[in-house]
Amino acid sequence: IQGNHDFHIEELLISNGITVKKKPFVEIINDKKVLLCHGDEIEIDNLSYQLWRTFIRSFPLALVSKYIFNYRIVKWIGDYLSQKSRNRNEKRYGHSQENLSIRDKFRRCAKIAAKEYNVDIIICGHSHFMDNYHEESFSYFNCGYVPNTQKYLRIDSDYQLCDL
Repeated sequence: IQGNHDFHIEELLISNGITVKKKPFVEIINDKKVLLCHGDEIEIDNLSYQLWRTFIRSFPLALVSKYIFNYRIVKWIGDYLSQKSRNRNEKRYGHSQENLSIRDKFRRCAKIAAKEYNVDIIICGHSHFMDNYHEESFSYFNCGYVPNTQKYLRIDSDYQLCDL
């Protein structure tokens, strides 16, 4: 699932046999309806990010990155902007795994998405806040920022956040 920092490598992934999903999608897993998404699509209360997301994924910008800049330039720009974003968010929100307002916001987002998509389980990222949250009507999983949390989601007969 495309994230907010890797959309520019879509052709590279596809050329290596990796399926790329651009939008949230629902799969049936273990007889449960599961929404899989990056997470920025379901985020509420962040108009400035939604505007940025629309711009950065726009068709004109995609043409520029595909036909005018080579991969190294696009990667450098992406890395630079990603680092600026992380630094800005660190100043604004502190360490994401310690900011309970981020956790609570994404739980609210998940609750809305569970109703909107009519699903039992939501699996996403974006917030970088590791969470394993359950309500009567749905469950929400987020591995957080994996380099920090060192967790992944294992799906077999149930759903578990496990150590790498």
